[in-house]
Amino acid sequence: PELQTFSFGLAFFLLVIFIIYGGFRTIVGFSVFSLFILLFIIPLFLYTIPYAKPLYLSPILSHSPGEIFNGVVRMTYSFLGFEIILFIFPFLKAPKKSKKWAFYGLLFTTCFYTYLAILTYMYFPEKGLEKIIWASLQMWKIIEMPFVERFEYIGIAAWFIIILPNVCYYLWISSRLFKQSFSVRQKVTVPIFACLCLIAMSLFTNRNQINMLIDTTAKAGLYLTYIYLPILFILVLIARKVKKRA
Repeated sequence: PELQTFSFGLAFFLLVIFIIYGGFRTIVGFSVFSLFILLFIIPLFLYTIPYAKPLYLSPILSHSPGEIFNGVVRMTYSFLGFEIILFIFPFLKAPKKSKKWAFYGLLFTTCFYTYLAILTYMYFPEKGLEKIIWASLQMWKIIEMPFVERFEYIGIAAWFIIILPNVCYYLWISSRLFKQSFSVRQKVTVPIFACLCLIAMSLFTNRNQINMLIDTTAKAGLYLTYIYLPILFILVLIARKVKKRA
């Protein structure tokens, strides 16, 4: 709780800038590395099996459609990121062959969240889960290994590596869009955007503000993916047909 957000964020964004300056392939390399870290973490949640109670999963379908939709909206925040493919698609060597891998990635993400949700719901009672901020962190605390006493510290460090490429992608895309719009070099805009993110991050001082940010981002992501992108797709199809007739 006493960790200084600004100091941690400064070190984090310096690392992000260093990776981005290495080029797009460097970011992709870190993505592959973070995927292997995630594959290492996934089986560790099975430590909760001896303490899991399948009865916590019942009754099934006891919530109203409105409550289920509210859960879908909140999960949008966790699923955001697939829209990155719209920006990196031109940089792929074989873009048409890469489409299936994008769908495999979405399938893997969906299966991972389902797996984690089922284990979490069986491990925590409903009322207890409502009061927990990071359920995954609490689940890591029961892991015991001969060479480490507090595994959650390793889990936090591993998760740090997992989210690192995501931040790199978004900063790279932001600077790339700025370059295409205003012809400003990415080496100039990347540090500027990183500083803005660092300042914005330092403004959040309590959990309520973070929750508000997550909820707002989830709603914006919902409108972006389910309303804006389909409408944009339809408009592009109409524009292409008009050009062909002309």
